[in-house]
Amino acid sequence: MRKTTTIYWILAILITLATVVFQRMTGPTNPKQARFTLNGKEYRSSLPRSITNGDTYSNLKFTIKGLPDDIVPDVFIRKYRSKDKWTPITPNRSEDRFIVQLPVAPAAAKIEYYLLFTQAESDMIVTQEETVVARFKNSVPAFILIPHILLMFAAMLFSNLSGLLAFFRRERYMAYAKIAFACLLLGGMVLGCFVQKAAFGQYWTGFPLGNDLTDNKTLLAFIVWLIAIIANWRSNKHPLWITIAAVFILLVYCIPHSTGGSEYDYQTGEIRTGNAFTP
Repeated sequence: MRKTTTIYWILAILITLATVVFQRMTGPTNPKQARFTLNGKEYRSSLPRSITNGDTYSNLKFTIKGLPDDIVPDVFIRKYRSKDKWTPITPNRSEDRFIVQLPVAPAAAKIEYYLLFTQAESDMIVTQEETVVARFKNSVPAFILIPHILLMFAAMLFSNLSGLLAFFRRERYMAYAKIAFACLLLGGMVLGCFVQKAAFGQYWTGFPLGNDLTDNKTLLAFIVWLIAIIANWRSNKHPLWITIAAVFILLVYCIPHSTGGSEYDYQTGEIRTGNAFTP
């Protein structure tokens, strides 16, 4: 029995890690991987799509390893969803690290930018065809952010484990299901609101207050799990509900994090969610 349970644990961990990697690769606030060739040599860089506001200014930071000292890119920036002119800024360089100092922006404000190299064999534009969009956010205290991340990870892990055990009618699936539900409740519905408030100034931007996809998918996952827990509360006679809830939250996690999230409208000075407005 122990050997069988170990197999389910291993499967649950592998599924959870695969989901985390997928979110890391697809999320709209994760760095954009850029690859380009200058003077016959290939370079790579991770261009940030999330900028944390500082006290007096904010830093847009990126690294290009091995770039010759006489080549420094200009970063062209403008407000997102605007027809403003592109503003060139030459970043400060420290070895392979480049830093662009920007004014502090309202939480959820977005900019778009691209890199232009002018000291190569010919002018080289990087990422202009698909500019990088970066969103400003306020700093989130570690005592809120770390428990939120750990609980959401635990919710996924125990959800996968309980779902596998329920599908194969193994014992103790409800014990792990209750842990998954508790982690989802605390990490998503409680701490998730505090993370959102610290980063963007609003506790909740999902239904019925807004169209934030992250909030809405968390709410739906919570409702499905609540139904599954209630169905099995007095007797473990409906394991199918636990399996359905586990599959549902897995599909929910596959939706890139922060998609359709909060966005500052430069024209009205309001924060909106989803695709609620157009330029």
